[in-house]
Amino acid sequence: MPSALDQLLSATSGVIAVLDHQPDPGLLQARLAQTVAFIPRLLQRPHADGSSALVWVTDGEFSLERHLTHIDLTAQDHCDGQTDAWNPRGDDRALYQLASRILNEPFDAAIPPWRLTVVDGVGRGRAALILKFAGAVPHGIHPQGGADVLSRLVNADRVGPVPPQVDIDAVIAADLAAAQEAEESATAPRPGPPSEGVSPLDRLRSAAEEIARTVSDPRRLPEMGEAIVGTIRILGDQLTAATGSSGTKRPVRRHIDTVTVPAAMATHSASTREGSPEALIDAAVGHALDRYPAHRSWEEPVVDHHHFDGPATPHIAGARLDHVFAVDPLAPGSPLRASVVGFGDQLDIALHMDTALLTRPDRLRGLILGALAHRLH
Repeated sequence: MPSALDQLLSATSGVIAVLDHQPDPGLLQARLAQTVAFIPRLLQRPHADGSSALVWVTDGEFSLERHLTHIDLTAQDHCDGQTDAWNPRGDDRALYQLASRILNEPFDAAIPPWRLTVVDGVGRGRAALILKFAGAVPHGIHPQGGADVLSRLVNADRVGPVPPQVDIDAVIAADLAAAQEAEESATAPRPGPPSEGVSPLDRLRSAAEEIARTVSDPRRLPEMGEAIVGTIRILGDQLTAATGSSGTKRPVRRHIDTVTVPAAMATHSASTREGSPEALIDAAVGHALDRYPAHRSWEEPVVDHHHFDGPATPHIAGARLDHVFAVDPLAPGSPLRASVVGFGDQLDIALHMDTALLTRPDRLRGLILGALAHRLH
């Protein structure tokens, strides 16, 4: 079974943002540096400390350049020689093929697990940002994850004020000093809630060890009892979420496609049918999956609903933000996860499909489009 660290680094979440043209590189890097300084977790990497727990430590060698990459979608030398898999026109289909490949790549354990890819040549002069994090929900960032980080890159004006220069090295030095002080003053560890990123089997071993220590020293029973019970209670849910039916985690191969629906149309149509735009989309996705050829008894599809908060006309480094597609985790055994973002007057829907279960993702997208069209008219 993969280690807790491997599981964390192979799971991804984030956001795909489509812009009306290429962002200003210098302004984007300045805003990204300001965001990194504001969110300490972006400076940290997970570390296996020899026990069952993962700890997050500040990367003393952090370099913003290692997390910011640039790709021209019209070029074909970034496809590992598989030029026939890419559309040289640089259209939307090629963008989401690229996003699928980037999101399927595991992170390097030696650096903080996040990455921002700037994509040029998306057709009609557009560009895109692909922002990915490790883990189902980026630990220590925000429940909205990538959308929250993206919102910190946004300003209301096309030009916007130039962010003040941020000394990231000073921020890192302060974090390292604080960590050193905390380590020196720490007392013996006390039981608490299970650490993030720990595998269920490691949790079980840890609980068994605590029980053994408690039996050998009954004086520790009041102290350890509550923590042990709390750990054991969540094991069933954790094992279900982290393993397949065979008890081993199967890597997910994500394929991404997108749909955009006018919010007003969805609201009007839902008022006479499902009652809400959320229920309308949920019903359309479920109906489409039921009609997919060779449908099996898969896990029920998950539909997540988000809302992007920001100015009426958001811009990122001089480029207008036109679409926001959320990247939510796709669990083994589930063929599809739909992520819906309320963005301005539209609903941006990202379809995350596991190609190990869905061999014809284009067919499923067509079924979802048909189900939505039926409900929107």
